[in-house]
Amino acid sequence: MKNNLFRVLLLDDNSEVLKLLKNSIQPDALSMYSVTIDVSVIHVVLEKLPGGEQYEVAPSTLHALAEVCTESFDYIFSDFSFIGDDTQNEKLREKLLDENRRVRPEDIQKFVLHLNSIKKKFAEMKDTLSQIQTENISDNFFDHKGEVLVYTNSPEPFDSYFIGNELRTRRNEIIDVFKAAHIENIFLMHYEFGITPDFERLFHNSTDRKTHHSLVLSKKIESLILFSAMKQIVADRGKWKNLNTIHGFKKLTAIGVGFGALIALLGEVMWHCSGTILRLAAQRLEWTNIFELNILINILLLIICAFVAWMAIPRLAAKVAMRTDEELGELVK
Repeated sequence: MKNNLFRVLLLDDNSEVLKLLKNSIQPDALSMYSVTIDVSVIHVVLEKLPGGEQYEVAPSTLHALAEVCTESFDYIFSDFSFIGDDTQNEKLREKLLDENRRVRPEDIQKFVLHLNSIKKKFAEMKDTLSQIQTENISDNFFDHKGEVLVYTNSPEPFDSYFIGNELRTRRNEIIDVFKAAHIENIFLMHYEFGITPDFERLFHNSTDRKTHHSLVLSKKIESLILFSAMKQIVADRGKWKNLNTIHGFKKLTAIGVGFGALIALLGEVMWHCSGTILRLAAQRLEWTNIFELNILINILLLIICAFVAWMAIPRLAAKVAMRTDEELGELVK
């Protein structure tokens, strides 16, 4: 988190879902900690390849990604699957339910893409992107070092794509895209929210269904953002206090050494001045007993030290202590 800005990136193939998710996140939710939540969205656009039914990630998606990746993100949220043809996907869902079978990779390979499809398209477009665009996407997206949560709503019959070994395979695909990030477990909306085929049939169309699921998902994402941001706030303030405590200790040590040096210097000055005065007085008065002279010098020094210690040092020390206390208080707030 830089400059008290918690940056979040949302990726989805549905612009309405992105709008709902973004609007649900309150930028000033952490204003009491002087932290602002900044949300960027990427609408993953798919386009059909000429002369076939195969889809790919549109170049506009990579250009948009380069624009928002000028700075690093703290948290990235992304849909796992990007659907090129919603009509075909609905027909497949109904077909699989009628045939009472699970989805197979060959059923969706032409019109459903995933996060690794963005990585593949980026590799193809490297020569057409500018150096700055390439660096932005590489450094702040694929080399993202923060947290990543990938979500999906894949109820029966699509749930088999995220069961057992298949779930591990999906997770490995995500790790291959974000190798430096902390990858959260895939958020299975159909499992977490109890979405079943019977529940899906309650909606009149896919738009209503996605709107409902997006609203529920938005609450989950918002809570994760706040939790992650608070963890960083606590960690950052702990480091800051530790550094400032070290600085405060150094300052107190320096003040102690300074006072010691001041007292030593004052003693030397008093010894020299008092000794000189008494020796001159002894010569004038013709004192010959060196023992008596030393006694007089020590008595005089004791009186002077007691007077200076009583009058000057407590007042000086009190002023320094008050000022130091104020400065240390500011440091460890």
